[in-house]
Amino acid sequence: MDEMKAPAEAAEKSQVRTVQSIERGFAIIDLIARADHALTLAEISKAIGLHTSTTFHLLRTLCVIGPVKQDADKKYRIGPYIYGLAAGAATEANLVADAMPHLEWLANETGETTHIAVMATDMAVILARHEGKATVRLSERVGAQRPAYCTAIGKALLAQLSDKEIEAYLARTRLVPITDSTIVSAERLFADLKEARLAGAAYDDREFNSELRCIAAPVRNYTGKAIAALGLSGPLWRVSLQQLPELTKKVITAANRLSADLGFSESKAGKA
Repeated sequence: MDEMKAPAEAAEKSQVRTVQSIERGFAIIDLIARADHALTLAEISKAIGLHTSTTFHLLRTLCVIGPVKQDADKKYRIGPYIYGLAAGAATEANLVADAMPHLEWLANETGETTHIAVMATDMAVILARHEGKATVRLSERVGAQRPAYCTAIGKALLAQLSDKEIEAYLARTRLVPITDSTIVSAERLFADLKEARLAGAAYDDREFNSELRCIAAPVRNYTGKAIAALGLSGPLWRVSLQQLPELTKKVITAANRLSADLGFSESKAGKA
């Protein structure tokens, strides 16, 4: 039965008709979006494999609609229309939908409760969570607000700010001790954030809850901006210092995969 079905499905797909001009237009948009510099008409024509005149007419249409724009030097780059679409796709609802598979993967890999948070008025706000399979689970309420300075999710986002922005944050924030381990020294917190920036992950070592240890890594959008933090929390005896390096790798992997889904490219970030 399957042997008969496969040729039929293949034949059905081969009969699907596409609009050639739309295919070519998207090919041009994709080419320009992935380039690390503005492209000339000749470069685009050669890469796409179309005659210069055909490419020119397609580009002129794309410039009128908005996905592509032409600079004063006659080179082409991504236009404001695409950035508008990207901004619309970056809403919290879409972020949660994109994040859930990665939260589930991380929870299954580690057994711990995972979550994603964004920054709002200097507080880390939990957008979504996924319970781990461990026998002792944590209740992390969606919508809960946590001080950024004493949580892994908050510190992961603070670490991505510039030094001047961190200094401004420290100037307006009172570092209140939540537990005996909360960092209340501005100098020490600044150093901790710099370490997190270099490591690509931040830690909360009993700083918000004396029985928990947490790990988080930044999530970036297509521009490279850190827009959220993805992490996990677990009791000290499970998220031990010995387990920390391996768990950190998995947290960073999950955050990087979500960043890639949001359009972030490590290679393009390195050239920026």
